[in-house]
Amino acid sequence: ECETKWFPILRARYPLPALYRVCRVTGWNGCDASDVVSDPELIGHSYIGPYAVLEPQHCFVVVHQTQVVGYVTAVCDCVAFHRECETKWFPILRARYPLPASDDTSVTATFLRTLHTGHLPSPTVDLIAYPANLHIDLLPEAQGQGLGRRLLQQLFSSLRFAGVAGVHLYAGASNVGAIRFYQRIGFQRLEESEHAVGFGYDLR
Repeated sequence: ECETKWFPILRARYPLPALYRVCRVTGWNGCDASDVVSDPELIGHSYIGPYAVLEPQHCFVVVHQTQVVGYVTAVCDCVAFHRECETKWFPILRARYPLPASDDTSVTATFLRTLHTGHLPSPTVDLIAYPANLHIDLLPEAQGQGLGRRLLQQLFSSLRFAGVAGVHLYAGASNVGAIRFYQRIGFQRLEESEHAVGFGYDLR
């Protein structure tokens, strides 16, 4: 649907393991989490799986030589998405992945707690102005070539067609590269904490 020199950008038609791989390799503040999270599916279960399954029309992938090397995904209404996840996505996974002990400070425990928390709508972001929520990840070999911008352009067109007013996201406070990228694209800082920076983009 949208071409770069080597990497086609397509509406997602690839199996979840291909998306989960990208999520895992970029899942620890932009770095590979494979060595710190033993279960290769755990991170994807929270950060790409429900998006790609429940709203596949807003999921786009970058493909190189038949391999998915990046994606962007979004949901139009994060409040409705939270409700749907709590009935259709997380209950089975929570039975499979019990909460870790309270004194477990491992990276795996962090992601397990994320899975049990679910996708709670932000209490501080203006969800009238920025009702949608997105995630974008690119493998290292796909970075620095303008693909992130192209993915977001494709996504923004899809969200505008759906009548969405704006979209928000969070970046880890230590993920300096991602923060710079969002600012270059035109995202506005909405909030900041010790661990994360919230950004919004007006689609009107």
